Amino acid sequence: MVRRRSLSHLISVRTAVKVSSEVWAKPDPMRPTFLLSILSLSALTSSAQKMVELRGYGGINLIELTHGGASTVVIDGQTHDRNVKGNVGYQAGLGVSIGHRFYVQPGVYWQTISAKTINTNQTTGVKLEDEPSVSVISVPVRVGLRLLPTMAERIVDVRIFGGITGNHVLSVKDGSDKIDLDKDDFKNLFMGADVGLGVDVLFLFLDAGYEFGLSPIFSDPADPTRYNMFFARLGVRIGL
Repeated sequence: MVRRRSLSHLISVRTAVKVSSEVWAKPDPMRPTFLLSILSLSALTSSAQKMVELRGYGGINLIELTHGGASTVVIDGQTHDRNVKGNVGYQAGLGVSIGHRFYVQPGVYWQTISAKTINTNQTTGVKLEDEPSVSVISVPVRVGLRLLPTMAERIVDVRIFGGITGNHVLSVKDGSDKIDLDKDDFKNLFMGADVGLGVDVLFLFLDAGYEFGLSPIFSDPADPTRYNMFFARLGVRIGL
């Protein structure tokens, strides 16, 4: 009785395997779509799991100083007309992107900012020129949005971002002996906010944006000078 049941079970299994093979052997127009759906789901799942990226970059900046509507400054008790022109500065840093479609990116970077300042005495016409270079450590926290579909962003993606940055002056290289400018002339912490656009291509990325000064940069309470800055960065991203 047991042997007969075993034989009957074996025949049933062989029949089921034969029928299954015949079914998959027959042409089915829906089968490629089904397989493609499985593969796409697998790719989406793999992409969604890649949530953290390390981003290292270098770039340039161009600063503009604003004076709260004032274009004059008092030096040694005499009023001077001030004219400021930004010079090209440099920056390098690291950031960590956390998130997929929406992401948060804290980071830290070092930069130099430089400007040429011409102060013209309103009484004598004598000009005092200075071209300092300021070394700054900056700590930004940004949020962003990836704009392209998930499958495309594994090769190329476009992002918009914005955030706030805290800045601290490390050192000052004064470009003139007529105007004494040093680290103590700057606030210990001054803030900025930026907006920008980024493009990712494979393991490379390019960011460009504009940063607005939120607080005065000098320690003198009577000096309302703030900075605005254009920046562009090229870097490498590594998935973690």
